[in-house]
Amino acid sequence: MIDGKSEPQPDILLLRDTVYSRKSPPLPEDVLLLIEVADSSLQYDRTDKRDAYARCGVVEYWLLDLTRNELQVFRDSDGHAYRSETLRTIDESIAPLAFPTEAVTVRDLLPP
Repeated sequence: MIDGKSEPQPDILLLRDTVYSRKSPPLPEDVLLLIEVADSSLQYDRTDKRDAYARCGVVEYWLLDLTRNELQVFRDSDGHAYRSETLRTIDESIAPLAFPTEAVTVRDLLPP
C-alpha cells in the first residue's frame, strides 16, 4: 500500500527475500527496485506514481518509456520527491543500486 490509500500494481518489482516469509503484501521498504513500463500511461507514471513512490520511500524507481525507447531513473527520495533523476537512452546501461555489478542496457529492457 502506498500513501495509505492506493495500492498500485507496478510492472516489475524486485523485493527483499524476507517478503516471502510474510503473508502480507510488500511494504515500500521491501522494494529494491520498482519498474513501470509505459506508453499511454506515461504522463501518469512520470508524475502521480513517481511522486507517490517517492513519498512512501521507494528507493529506486525506473520508468521505461516505450514511446521514446528511454529509461528514466529516479533515486534518492527525501520523503517528498526524488533528488536524483537521470535519463538513459537505448544504448546506455545502468545497474540498480541494490545490484551495482548487474548493469543492463535500455535496449535489453525493451520488448522485442
